[in-house]
Amino acid sequence: MTNLTVQTQIPFIHLDRSGIVEVNYEPISDPVKTGLDTIRNFDVARCVGFPSMHAKIHYEGSGIRSCFGWIQLITDFQTKMNNTEVVEFDVDVSQNMRNCGVPFYSYGNLPEIYDPPNNNIGDNSRLKWVADTFLTTMPHRSNNDTVGYILGFRWGYIEYASELNLPVEIIPLQVTDATYWNKQIKLFRERFGAWNFVEA
Repeated sequence: MTNLTVQTQIPFIHLDRSGIVEVNYEPISDPVKTGLDTIRNFDVARCVGFPSMHAKIHYEGSGIRSCFGWIQLITDFQTKMNNTEVVEFDVDVSQNMRNCGVPFYSYGNLPEIYDPPNNNIGDNSRLKWVADTFLTTMPHRSNNDTVGYILGFRWGYIEYASELNLPVEIIPLQVTDATYWNKQIKLFRERFGAWNFVEA
């Protein structure tokens, strides 16, 4: 298991008020703590060593100022058994939210985001799973009904086919800037066309 426990604080300004996003990022040691034991027919012991990410917002604003969204883009760098390379992109939302055309992992008044990804390798020999997590504005008359960038960070892991008997590698958390958001605007607009995404 990778020995990596990180608590990162990311400052931001939104609507003339200061805030901090606190990100707790660590390898899973207690699988029940993740809540994954609520999933039927899933061996929770399999998630030990994979990363968990939990971000909370601390913000001086109140009321409609404190309404935010979290959008998470997943990039899968897949190495197939025949050593061919495939890269796939997806916005990380539940299937019901996707069916409703909603791009947010979570949203609301000072929303939190928690994610313990694991065992996504499928039929690959190696999978590099990378999340770009963005705190965003929520559409409102105060911002012309737009979804815009506030801050972002990148994290993830690398896993290998079980027969290779290699440990999970946790990718160090990296605070990112607006260029990461701007690069994804086209994809967000294509997949969630009812929302007005704006560049930073």
